[in-house]
Amino acid sequence: MDEQLIEILLILGLSTFPLLMVAWVRTYRKLIEGGLEYVGENYNDKKITVPPNKSATVYVRGKCVLLSEGMNSWFTIRINNGVRQRVFKIRLINTEGDLTIINESRTMPLNLVIRCEA
Repeated sequence: MDEQLIEILLILGLSTFPLLMVAWVRTYRKLIEGGLEYVGENYNDKKITVPPNKSATVYVRGKCVLLSEGMNSWFTIRINNGVRQRVFKIRLINTEGDLTIINESRTMPLNLVIRCEA
């Protein structure tokens, strides 16, 4: 009896794992697409590559989306020399001023897309 129960629980566990993964991927894609729609239909894209342990400064104005592409999903930003903010994958901002992007990784470059309203 115990062996049958273990087999049934194992089958249920293995069959629900792919469903949970599909649900997570769909939710993740909806979040990213919703974030990219934040700036509206008229926008400008900038693609920036920040080498490891380096930073880049860009001027932003209005609604902007910062989206990390590639292997390195974590990055740090400072808006107008303010407090450092750690970001995972996507960040929505609505500000005007200097945006400092810091890649704290020691091995991987940071590929970043900055989409701002036109």
